[in-house]
Amino acid sequence: MELIVKFLFFVDLVEAGTLFRKASGIYQHLAENVLPPLKPALPPDRCPEATTSLASIMSIICLAEAQVLFWPALRASFFVMKKGWNHNFVQ
Repeated sequence: MELIVKFLFFVDLVEAGTLFRKASGIYQHLAENVLPPLKPALPPDRCPEATTSLASIMSIICLAEAQVLFWPALRASFFVMKKGWNHNFVQ
């Protein structure tokens, strides 16, 4: 049972890391391609989420979160591989 939990934990960590990397790319795209042309059309009292600097910061934060998830995912994968993929799940 412990192997199943570790495997699911590993899968969740990998998926979360992938989603953080995708979110980082979206924020970077906003900062570089979408928000700069919109800057003149936005009112001066716009929300801070519509600035290129905040989009760049969010991109960096998402990459940092993905990196934080890397080591636990690697550790979980080593545990699963050490126990063996062909482990009998029904005990």
